[in-house]
Amino acid sequence: MTTVPAGLVGLNFDAAAAALTKARFKVGDSATPYDDVAPVGSVMAVSAPPGTSLQVGSTITMTVSQGRAPLTIISVVGATQEQATTDLTGQGLKVNPVAAFSATVAAGHVISQDPLPGTDGHRQDKVTIAISQGPELIAVPSVLNQTYDAAAKALTDLGFAPKRSNFLGGLLNTVRAQSVKPGDKVARGTAIVLTVV
Repeated sequence: MTTVPAGLVGLNFDAAAAALTKARFKVGDSATPYDDVAPVGSVMAVSAPPGTSLQVGSTITMTVSQGRAPLTIISVVGATQEQATTDLTGQGLKVNPVAAFSATVAAGHVISQDPLPGTDGHRQDKVTIAISQGPELIAVPSVLNQTYDAAAKALTDLGFAPKRSNFLGGLLNTVRAQSVKPGDKVARGTAIVLTVV
C-alpha cells in the first residue's frame, strides 16, 4: 500500500506527476478543462483525496487547467452602455467604461472599444468602452466691445461659428451684442451671431 501525497492541488502538472510517481502511483490521462482562475498547467483536482491508502501502482488522474477559455472579442460599438456591458459580461469579459465626448454618437452609446472587435482574447480579459457624453459643451466668452475680427477669432478658436450682422452699417467694426450670452455652454460648431456697429 502507498499513500496519496498531500498538496497536489495548485502544483503544476509536472511537479504533481513527479510526486505521484515517487509515491509509486501511475499517472493517468488528465482532464483538461478551461478555468477562469487556475493558471495554465496547474492541478485543480486529484481523483483520490490526500492521505488515501491505495495499492502500489494504482492509477491517479488529475484535472489540469488549460487557463482561461479563448474567445473572439465581439463588437459593441453603437450599443448603449447597458447593452454593451450585458453583451461583454455575457461573453465572460470584464468591462471598463470611460467617458468621452462625441458630436456624432448619442449620449450613453459606445463610441469605440479596445481591444477592437474580432481580436483574439480570453475570458476575463478587460474591454475598455468609450461612452458618449454627447457633444462637449463650451462656455461662450464675452466678445462685447471687441473688433469683429478679434471677436470672430476668439470664437473660432473655441470651435464656434461666428456670423456677422451689421447694425447701422457696422462702420465702427465693434461688437455690441452676441446671440449667445457670455457664460452659456453650447456645443462646438454652434453659430453665434455678432451684432456689429
